[in-house]
Amino acid sequence: MKTYAILISFVVVGLVLSLTAIACPAGSWIGAWLLQLAGVLMIGGGLGIIDKTLLHRDTFENTRRLFMIHESTVQLGLKEIIRDANQYSYSRIVRESPSLSVVLNDGRTWVSAHITDIKSRFEKKEFVTELFVPDPNGSFAPIIAKKTGYTDADQVAKIEQAKSRLIEEFDIGGHVGTLRIYHIPHFPTHSVFLGSDEALVSQYGVSSGRRAVPLFAYCRLSDANCLYADVRDDVGKLRAESQCVYDSDDEKAKANNHSGVTC
Repeated sequence: MKTYAILISFVVVGLVLSLTAIACPAGSWIGAWLLQLAGVLMIGGGLGIIDKTLLHRDTFENTRRLFMIHESTVQLGLKEIIRDANQYSYSRIVRESPSLSVVLNDGRTWVSAHITDIKSRFEKKEFVTELFVPDPNGSFAPIIAKKTGYTDADQVAKIEQAKSRLIEEFDIGGHVGTLRIYHIPHFPTHSVFLGSDEALVSQYGVSSGRRAVPLFAYCRLSDANCLYADVRDDVGKLRAESQCVYDSDDEKAKANNHSGVTC
């Protein structure tokens, strides 16, 4: 605004000088000089206002565009993007989310890396934990093995080790809370960590081998059209089409029945 005021003052002063020059006697050198100065001030001020207006318009458009991007991310619930998913701390969602559904290609590396947080989770009575992995005996395990550079036997072993490690730690913790493990009929196109209030989605590379992949964090919103709701609904459909191969609630019921207790 200060710049506008200066430029406008140039134009106003130019007009005043023009009127003064007109009032001077004909042929007066003062009148001619004032008229030239007035022209310079009016032209300079006018061009400055035009330039400032166009620049301000571009700035406004850029600002508006940025705010629209920000508004869209807020409305969709996009909270954060991490370039390398391995650099993200999963500790909070594992330790604090009452419900946690994890979808992975095999899960062995992730389970091993976060076993301390998982142990803490298995100490909480109301917490429900689900692991979704491809059926190790299905037709897709060899495809994943080829893509990631493992043998078929190694890929199957990785899936089985992830499952057995979770069940082992759940047993050690005294069967607190609920643990379910599912075999999915295909392979996931990305990994998912669905908590009660946030969802983490990590993309897989399209080419063979392993590389850093990005992670997208979505927060839960009241709007049913948010990205969290999309992930939650997708995992719900996956649960419906998958085979539950371990359910701690069923194991508890069997144990109670064997001890003469009816659920």
